[in-house]
Amino acid sequence: MVNYFFLENRMGKMASGDSSAGPNIFWIDLISATDEEKHLGERDFRAELFTQQESEEIESSSKYVETEDEIGINLNFLVPQEGTFINEPVSFILKNKILITQRAQEFRSFSETYRKMRAIKPADGDDIFLSILETRIDFDADLIESITDKISEISRQMSVDKDPNRALLLKITALQESTIAIRENIVEKQRILSSLLKSKMFPKEDYEKMRIMIKDVGSLL
Repeated sequence: MVNYFFLENRMGKMASGDSSAGPNIFWIDLISATDEEKHLGERDFRAELFTQQESEEIESSSKYVETEDEIGINLNFLVPQEGTFINEPVSFILKNKILITQRAQEFRSFSETYRKMRAIKPADGDDIFLSILETRIDFDADLIESITDKISEISRQMSVDKDPNRALLLKITALQESTIAIRENIVEKQRILSSLLKSKMFPKEDYEKMRIMIKDVGSLL
C-alpha cells in the first residue's frame, strides 16, 4: 500500500494508490509495498529505495548516508512481542524536500503523525520526518518509564520474599534486557540527529528543534 500526502491550500491532504493523486507531494509512505509500487516510487521521484535486506543488514555506521541531493536513513523501531521487544527496520529517504518512508507494518508514531497532520502544518517532507522522530522519542520515554516502574515493583516483591521464585527472576531479567534494547535504540536516534545537524540540506530553522530533540534523547540515557 502507498499513501501520498500533498499540500492543498497549505493543508496536508492524503490520497492512496497513485502518485498523480495530487500536486505538491511532500510525503510518500510505503507500507508493505509491492515491487511494482516500489518501482513506481523510484521512477516518479527518481530515488533509489532500500531493499528489505539492506534495511535489516545495514551496519550502525551506515544508518545515515548523505549525497549531494539525498539523505538515506535506516532506523529500528521497537515492537513489543511476547513480553520483550524486537527491532523492525524503517527506512527514510529525503530528496528535493520530499520524504519517502518504507515500513512493513503500522507504528503508533506514524499513525499519530497522520492524526496530527493539521496541527503540524508541514511545509515539506523534512517537517514530517522530524515529527515522526520526535513522536518516536516521546514513545521511547514512555517505554522506559513503564519498564522502570515494573522493575521497581518486582524489586519490592523480591525484598519482601526472601526466596523469590524463578518466574520473578526471569521477569526482571527480561525487563532489564528490554531496557538495554531501548537504550541502544535511543543511541541510534542520537547519532542520526547529530548527523542531521551537520547536514546542509535542512533549513536553519530546523536546527534548534533538532538540538532540543538531542537533549531529550540524552536525558533518556
